[in-house]
Amino acid sequence: MRPGMDCVLDVLRGEPIRPDITNSEWQHAFQVAVEEKVLPYFAAKLHRSGAAVPEPIKDYLAQAEQETARNSFWWTSELKGILQGFATEAIPVIPLKGPMLAERIYGSTNLRVSVDLDLLVRPADIKSACSLLVTLGFTEYARPSDYHYSWSRGTTLVELHFDVENPLTFNFDTAAAWNRARQRDFLGQPVWQFAPSDELLFVCLHGVRHRFEFLNNVLDVAFAFNCLTSQVDSKFYESGPAAKLRPLIVLSRAMATRLDPRCSSGPHFRVPVKTAEHMERVANKLWADMLEGPSPVSNWRIQHRFYLEIETSIRGRLLRAATDICILVTRLTQLDFDFAARYGVHRTGLVWILRQLRLLAQLCRLGEVTE
Repeated sequence: MRPGMDCVLDVLRGEPIRPDITNSEWQHAFQVAVEEKVLPYFAAKLHRSGAAVPEPIKDYLAQAEQETARNSFWWTSELKGILQGFATEAIPVIPLKGPMLAERIYGSTNLRVSVDLDLLVRPADIKSACSLLVTLGFTEYARPSDYHYSWSRGTTLVELHFDVENPLTFNFDTAAAWNRARQRDFLGQPVWQFAPSDELLFVCLHGVRHRFEFLNNVLDVAFAFNCLTSQVDSKFYESGPAAKLRPLIVLSRAMATRLDPRCSSGPHFRVPVKTAEHMERVANKLWADMLEGPSPVSNWRIQHRFYLEIETSIRGRLLRAATDICILVTRLTQLDFDFAARYGVHRTGLVWILRQLRLLAQLCRLGEVTE
C-alpha cells in the first residue's frame, strides 16, 4: 500500500486515527487525498474527528479547507450563471455530477471536487444549447465525442451532453430518463434532476466508465447507495435497458463496500452467482491497484478493454468486441480530422468519408509489413 493511503482510508471511514502518525505520514496522506480527488471530504472528516493533529499539519488542514471552499464557491457560481442562461432560453437541462450531485448525495457542495461542469440536454436542444454557450462566452476546445461537446471559457470547462454514454457501449436510455426526471430548484435556478433510480444507475455507470481509477469514483457510488437506495424502485432494474446494466450496479456496490463495509445493500434484484463472483474478482483487482498507486491515464482503448473484462461470458465478450469494432468504424477521432485537414477538408461528413480511406490505407500498410 502506498504511503498515506491507510491514513486516508481511516479518515474517510471514520475509524480511530492512530496517535503515532508522523508529520511525514500526514503529508503523504494529504498528497494521496489530492491525487485521489477526495481532499474536500478528507479534510472535512479529519476536522470533525477532533483527532490530535500536529501543528504543522493543522496548517495543511486549514489551507485545504480554504482551497476547497474557494473551489466550491467558484464552480457553484459558474454553474448558477450558466443555469440562469438556460432558464432564460427555456432550455431544459440536467446538471450531471459537479455541485448539484455534491449537494444531493454528499449533503454539501463543499465536500466534492469539481474540475468541470457536465450538463445534459435533450438531443433536440443541442443546437440551441451550443448557441447559448457561445453567447455566454464559451468556445469549443475539442472535437465532439460520441455523446458530448467540450466547451471552455477561461478556466471554466463545460461538457455539454446529449447522452451519458455511447448507446452502443451502454444504453442508459436517456430519453426515458428525461421522461422520469423531475423539476427542482438549484441556487434559485430551475433545473431538472434524474429520478433516484436513474441517478443511482448514472453514478454507477460513471464510476465504471472511469474504471474507478480514483478514490472519488468509489466515494461517489458509496454516497449514492447510502443516499438513494431507499428512494429507488428495484423493479426498475428488472426489465428494459436498465436490466442489462445491472452488472454495473453489482460492481459499483462491490467497490463501495471496500471503502465502506457499512454501505447500503443497494437495490434488490436477482443476480446470477457467476456474475456476483466475477464482479467481486474485478473489484478485488481494481481495489488492489488503487491501493498500490495512482491509476494510469485512461483512454478509449483502456476503457473498452476493461469493459471486456467485466463481461461474465464468452458470448458477452464476443458481443462486446463486435460492438467495439462498430464504434471504431463509425467514431471520428482527432486522427481523422488531422488526416482530412491535410487535404483542406473540415466538414464532418467529408471527414467521415476520408476516415474510411485512412483506415484502408492503414490496413494496406499493415499488410505490407506482414508480408
